[in-house]
Amino acid sequence: MSKLSAQLEQAFQAAALRPTAQRYAVLEFLARHSVHATAEEIFAAVNRNDPRASRATVYNNLRSLAKAGLVREVMSEGKAARFDANL
Repeated sequence: MSKLSAQLEQAFQAAALRPTAQRYAVLEFLARHSVHATAEEIFAAVNRNDPRASRATVYNNLRSLAKAGLVREVMSEGKAARFDANL
């Protein structure tokens, strides 16, 4: 298991969130990329690797991860919200 995988697993356990495949993919993308990605950018990246991941699933997972404190939502007036891993 890689260091990042162990860190993600530990984060899910600490937040008491089930690490579903799509939820894991969203958090892994954010942890690997230091850009402030929009939900659409995250959806495109996750969907490339797993075409079963729907836009709604990505948005719902971002909301769950933010509520659990694993993702930080950065709001900017008049622009799309951006997200960062908060590990």
